[in-house]
Parts: sequence; C-alpha cells; structure tokens
Amino acid sequence: MTRSFSPRVSPGITLAVVAIGVSGLLGLMSVFASIQGTKPGYCWWWPSGWMAVPLVVTLLGAVLAIVPVRRSTLSAFETAQKLASPPETATRHLVGEGVQGYAGQFRRAVKALVAQKIEHPDGSVDPVPIGSPRSDVYVDGPGVVQDFDSPESDYGWALCALEGRPVVAVDGKVWNELRAAGTAVLGQHPRGALGYPTPDENATRRIDADALRVDLTGGAWGDGRLVRGAPAQPWHWEPEPAFSMHPIPEAASWDRDSAGERLRMRVVSVLPLANDGELAATAERRAALLTQLASGALARYLVELSARRGAELAPGPWRKGPNRNAPHWVSYSCDLLAPDGRTVLFLHVFMQLGRHASTDIESWVELEVRDLDAWECAIDDAGGTPRSDLRISPAEVAEFLAIAWHTAAVLLPAAASTQLPTRYTRPPGTQLILATDRQAAREYPPLARYVDLRPLADGARDLIERMTIAVTAAPLADLDGTARITRQALAEMAQRYEFLDATEASFT
Repeated sequence: MTRSFSPRVSPGITLAVVAIGVSGLLGLMSVFASIQGTKPGYCWWWPSGWMAVPLVVTLLGAVLAIVPVRRSTLSAFETAQKLASPPETATRHLVGEGVQGYAGQFRRAVKALVAQKIEHPDGSVDPVPIGSPRSDVYVDGPGVVQDFDSPESDYGWALCALEGRPVVAVDGKVWNELRAAGTAVLGQHPRGALGYPTPDENATRRIDADALRVDLTGGAWGDGRLVRGAPAQPWHWEPEPAFSMHPIPEAASWDRDSAGERLRMRVVSVLPLANDGELAATAERRAALLTQLASGALARYLVELSARRGAELAPGPWRKGPNRNAPHWVSYSCDLLAPDGRTVLFLHVFMQLGRHASTDIESWVELEVRDLDAWECAIDDAGGTPRSDLRISPAEVAEFLAIAWHTAAVLLPAAASTQLPTRYTRPPGTQLILATDRQAAREYPPLARYVDLRPLADGARDLIERMTIAVTAAPLADLDGTARITRQALAEMAQRYEFLDATEASFT
C-alpha cells in the first residue's frame, strides 16, 4: 500500500481548534464576570485558573497553523480496504490447531511433506507446494481436515486424518471429487459413507492431482477406492470385495417352493444407481439382449455342460416369460428337454427396475437342474455315452455362478440404459445361492444329490441342502475378473458351512 504525505495539518482543522479555544476563553470570562464581578480584587482578564484550559487549546491551534507538521494520508479506496480487513492476527491459522489432540500430528506431517519432492515426467523435481493453512482443523465426517493454500494450485491441499491414524495430504481438486462421489449417498455424510484416503503407516502419504486411484477406509460402506481411467475422466467409487452371511433383502424374491425336486443355482444382483433419468427396457435394447443370450457365455455353458457328460445337446430358443415383460420388467428363459419331453435344465433371467428406489436395478439369473435321469436319457438318445456320475462339479458351479453374475450385473442392466451411471446410493450387492427344492410334504433333498461335494471335504456335511453367501463388489466388465471373485466367495462360503478343507482351488 503506497502512502503519501501532506506538508501540514488541514487549515480547516487548525481554525476549528483556535475557534474552540477562543470561545472557551470568552465564555469563561462572561460567566465569572456575572458571578464574581462585584467582589474586591476581581481581575476581568484572568477571572479564574480555569482560563488555562481554553488558553492551551487556542495556543495548540495556533501552533498547528504555523508549524509544518507532516501527516500520512490514504486514498478513499485504501481507507475502505483497511477498514474492511480484519487484523492480521485474527486471520492467521496455525498448523494442527482447531481440534484438540492433532497439533503435533499435523506439524510432523507438514515437515515430512516439505522434505518430499514431486517428480515430473521430464525428469525435473520440485518441492511439494504445501503452502500455509487457510483454516483451523475441523471435523468432517469420520475424521478431521485442515485446508491449505498453495502458491502453485487453485485448489490447494487438504490434510486429513482419521482418529489414531497418520495424516494424508490430498490435492484439493481430488478432495473435492471425493465429496462429489458421495453426494448420492442417502442419509449419510458423503465422506462418512465412502471414508478417507487410506494412510501409509510408515510415512505421510501424498495424493497428487494426476492420481488415478485413491484407496479409502473408515467409511460406513466399508473399504473401497476412487478410480478413473485417465486424469481427465471422472472418478467413481468401487467397494473392496467383501463377503457376508447376511443375505441381501432382494434375495428373498425367489423363495424355494414345492414345485418338485430340483437343484437351483441362483445369482441375485442389485445395483442401487444414482441416476437422474428414468430407466426403461426399450425394444431395441431387448433385441440386443436376446442376441447376447442366444450366443453368449450362458448358452455356451449349457452346451458344454452336456458335452462333458457324453453328448452336445442344444437348448431350445429363448422365449419371453415365465414372469411378466413390461418397460420396467424383463423375463426370458430357455430349457433343455429330454426326448420324452421332460425338462432337464431350465435357465431363466429376470430384471425389474425401481422396486425399492426409482433407479434400483434388480437382476436374477437361475439355472435349474430338474431331472438327472432325463438328462441321462437325452445324452443316450443323442448317441453319446453318459458318464456314471452326472452331478455338477464345484468347478462347474463356480463357472455358472460367474457367468450368471456377469449377466445379472452387466448384460441385463444394459437393457435399461445405454450408459449406466457409476455412482451409487448404497453399495451394490450380489447373492450367490445353491439350494434344492422339494415336492409337497417331503424334506428337501441334499445338495449332494445334484452337486459333487467331495472336492470340498470327504464325507463332510452330506445332508446340507442349502448354501449361500452375500458379496459386496462392483460389477466387472471382465468375465475373468468376475470368475476370480466368484471363486473367492465360494471358498469363503464353503468354509462357513464347515467344509473346512475347501479353498479357491476346490472350485477350479
């Protein structure tokens, strides 16, 4: 701020001071003359010691008018700016101050960051421009944050920490994206649901603006990550795959019934999407779905399942039903019949939109193994030699459930929208189910009648008739990736149902 100086005090001010002093002198003389003028010894020109005060004021005004006193002046804009700015001490923030117990932790983190370097693609190295704090430490969701201004960034930095965990430094733009990724969360703080960046236990982790992945922890949704394909692409959240014995609510939609004895291998997938537009299964998307079903992995699985048992049996064409079809409902099925018309295998896919929320997508894929004797007859009639044991192997169970999961979480939702959003209102869930059905008034047949359980544990749990596990995981476009998580889930499921020798290798 540039200062200018005037050579003397304003003449108007000096005249005002002199006038005040003279007025005081004359006023006092008049007052004392009326009160004490008749008394002996009264002096009209110095009626009292009170006269000294206005005399001093008069002399001061005269001095200011004569002696060239220098004074500083500010422009009108500078004066307004100075009045509007708070004192410097009122806006100064200290590292780690604001929430008790974090001062030392944040100060150590800043020292560590100052010692770090940023390496550029051209080989040059710069110090981390952490800058200075522009806020106190404040509580934000599950942890605490302090914002920093940076001389080289419009967004600055955010230093954040969960209780009892090391500090993480996050580029301000990435920090804002973390909040934006959680804006669709229902009834929770965005970062309270997704969590904070996972710290490095041995050093102060730094997440730069060009990062493509940010691991998250401490959120109500469990561990996960923010990912993007390139720095210019948007971020989206993915959960770390997790397994649970608590079924998702949607898994009860197809309860076991008494239509007859059979094995049911079922996948239920729920995508709770944050979508502003309405989802609908159009005629064009349905046609594309039928093409994929007829020539895709599901159809190949049915053919190979019979080929491994002695003959290649082609299933019938895909048809509508057995459930309803509408803009918000999709139901298609196909089956494999024995020569006498008995159903050997029955495959059904189903999707409904918006049952629990306007943008939820719930999908089911199920394979029923209805009659092993009829299957043997069909293979024999086709000129094949059926093997002695037609039961489904654990590897075939894992193969089908992976294909079914991919169909339920990727192919069926594509019939509802050309581009599905990648933000969720809650974590996506999938239920993997192996179960048998029974005829009326009979007990459920054991799984061992249809599935060869010996690779899981010799002679253990032969009478079990149902196994299931819930999986929290994002849908993967890669079928191999889905198969890998499926085997992990099945190994976890088998262990929890006391098949203690089961591993992922048991399902390969």
